[in-house]
Amino acid sequence: LTTSSASYNKNSSEVGYLARCPQKLRHCEKRGSRPMEDTKVTTVGLKNGFIHPSRNSSDVSSGIDAALELAGDSGRWQRHVFLIVGLGNMFTALHTVGAVFLSATPEHWCDVGLTQTFNGDNTNITTMDLFIPRDNDGYSTCLYYKRNNTSVTNNIAESITPRYNLNNNKDEQLISEKNKVGIKLADKISADEEDNLGDDSAIGGLGIDKLSDPDGPTERCNKWHFDKSTFETTIVTEYSLVCDRRWLGSSVQVCYMLGVLVGSLVMGDISDRIGRRRTSLFCSVSMIILGCSCAFMKDFWDLLVLRFLLALSGAGIMLVNFVLLLEVVSPKLRTSYGMLYGMCFGLGFPVLAAFAYCIRNWRHLQLAISCSTALMLANFKLLPESPRWLSTKGHQAEALQVLRNIAKANGRSLPPEHEMIKYIKKPIEDPDQSPKSFSARCINILEVQFTLVRTPKMRRRCLVCFFMWFVAAMTYYGITFSGGNINANLFVMTVVGGLVEVVACTTSIALLKRFGRRNIGCSFFTVSGISCLLILAVPRDHVYTNFVLMNVGKYFVSAVFIIAYMYSAELVPTSVRNIAVGTSSMFGRVGSSLAPLIVDLMGGIHWALPSTVFGVLALIAAALMLLLPETQNTPLPETVADVEASHK
Repeated sequence: LTTSSASYNKNSSEVGYLARCPQKLRHCEKRGSRPMEDTKVTTVGLKNGFIHPSRNSSDVSSGIDAALELAGDSGRWQRHVFLIVGLGNMFTALHTVGAVFLSATPEHWCDVGLTQTFNGDNTNITTMDLFIPRDNDGYSTCLYYKRNNTSVTNNIAESITPRYNLNNNKDEQLISEKNKVGIKLADKISADEEDNLGDDSAIGGLGIDKLSDPDGPTERCNKWHFDKSTFETTIVTEYSLVCDRRWLGSSVQVCYMLGVLVGSLVMGDISDRIGRRRTSLFCSVSMIILGCSCAFMKDFWDLLVLRFLLALSGAGIMLVNFVLLLEVVSPKLRTSYGMLYGMCFGLGFPVLAAFAYCIRNWRHLQLAISCSTALMLANFKLLPESPRWLSTKGHQAEALQVLRNIAKANGRSLPPEHEMIKYIKKPIEDPDQSPKSFSARCINILEVQFTLVRTPKMRRRCLVCFFMWFVAAMTYYGITFSGGNINANLFVMTVVGGLVEVVACTTSIALLKRFGRRNIGCSFFTVSGISCLLILAVPRDHVYTNFVLMNVGKYFVSAVFIIAYMYSAELVPTSVRNIAVGTSSMFGRVGSSLAPLIVDLMGGIHWALPSTVFGVLALIAAALMLLLPETQNTPLPETVADVEASHK
């Protein structure tokens, strides 16, 4: 699958990458396949939210390609640009998956206003034993026994006191302050005295065990006590987003994912209008300001709004920087650079874990993440504009200056200016090629969408692709946020998850070339689904086993994304290829938005239910892929008629 460099001269937005990470864009040359001439292989976030073919871009594309080749399209200057945009992608990952730590849910239980421990004859009874019911996972997190707590503790203390013959003032004072500091009386008894005490001396002898009657009346909590051994504060603990408010905890990440979707639609069009550099710089500054503002926001709903706007900026950085990178490198290196760009997203995971390990307060962590992105302000000096965009907009002098900078960095010499101008002329646009009014553009989009499902084989191919993207995105983000459900160490889970993604990026391409798209995609979905389902058969306290199964599933579902992008582009004809891949990517974004809700809400019902859902959906996706044809080393369809004439 090759793509003409005209693919990136207009509306070259990549939201397929934004469904998870940017290595989705793959341009692999195949023997026997026709190149996708003058077609932008992008996903969502383009002109008016969808992809449209370039208009009269062949001449300027071939011209700017020739100009870049003269200046050097695979030298030091390109590596310099990659380092700049790759760093931005890594910083964006800090915000994209930051909710793993920012909104972590620690162990919690009802706060009954008492923190006492009653000790006697090798038996320790705490106020939690007296007032908090137990369930299969330990103490209930949302219920407490409906009792007069002070009366119960007074009765217990009065029963214990005479048995231990506490007469001195010090012990009387200790009893009187039992509601503040607790009672530890077992240490007052000598070994000989303890031997002489009968069974009634035990706490159980007082009948206290009857107080924890599982059939006793209970009430739902309105205040909680949170374990602070791992995190000092999180968004969940500060706003009490547990039990009936658990869904609000999920909304922290859901709002971010929706912001990425909207941002990919908006920022792609903005970058086509004002340029890649200006859009990237605007998003960088916005991300720093909005990220820091989140750390000081007191109202929860205001925080959600800022998270949404923060995602808009993050989407712009990922999208526009990716397009800029592909517009300045040699066509034969786009696959390699696209893969490396995706790896930068994975490298952000261990960086995030390092921040979170050192900073356990969510506001301080949010501030640290946002301040670290201030390094992107150096892009005002370092980030260049795309010469391809400049040439399509008629800014010949600026495009020529960028080409001179490229040639200088790469040790090349350019022809005279009058010869270079021939390569970077602005193309003559055909006013009849694309509708002008907004309503006309909307009608055009609907017509193209209808083409995707109008005929039987096109409908089957597109619907399977939509589901494939939906499941891949949901499973990827679901696994990323499921560390708490399997009681895994969140820091280790995040580091390993990022490294697994890097490995998936580097190994999947070779497998695709050898075994084909359908076979590898079906196999990877199957292994990922089985890994997720096996978690249901493993006890929750077998943390390491579940940890391995979870990361095996993540490796294979990460690799599926590479397949999903290439495969969905090869299954549909050139005339609707961009809109088909873009729509598929939008389904992927919907899946990633639902993933936090599944993890949190279904995880509250049973800890293994989310992974079971992901596993079942992955197996269904694997089965549906068998309905699709293999596209490796086959000619790409040019029209819908070509698709309908095929065997699948």
